[in-house]
Amino acid sequence: MGLNRRNLFSLSAATAVLAATDQTASASADQSPSDEALARSLPGFRSGYAKVNGIRMHYVAGGRGTPVVLLPGWPQTWWEFRKIMPALAARHRVIAVDMRGQGGTDKPAGGYDKKTMARDIYELVRSLGYSTVDIVGHDIGAMVAFSFAANHPDATRTVTVMDVGHPDELDV
Repeated sequence: MGLNRRNLFSLSAATAVLAATDQTASASADQSPSDEALARSLPGFRSGYAKVNGIRMHYVAGGRGTPVVLLPGWPQTWWEFRKIMPALAARHRVIAVDMRGQGGTDKPAGGYDKKTMARDIYELVRSLGYSTVDIVGHDIGAMVAFSFAANHPDATRTVTVMDVGHPDELDV
């Protein structure tokens, strides 16, 4: 598709909408509900934090049964899974995570290779008292889920990756 007058108009209209949305989001940032309030809006879920792999990691957990760890895409957070979490919680302990650099989790300058991010999740799982988990990742979360399974096979019961393949065999 080449750029023509119609495409340029669409691009500038989209840019204007994004700019207005960004200003509205910035203006209302202080009025946004907290992760704790959002977690409480889901029956049986609570927001929590754990110190893992040198960072403070945010997660939301609820339900009972085998643990299922949900890893969001970029630039999303645990809230991406809000519509499926209650249904999963009927049979599983659901742990939806804000990965390194996302949402309520620390945003350090480094450590964004998938092996380090998988280590974050591994240490979170261990800190919550689980030896094995089902791990599900979407988008960038799928890359971390794959790396988790590759680097921590004894901690992986099942792995599900959605909407992305792993980008680099050296970053497993």
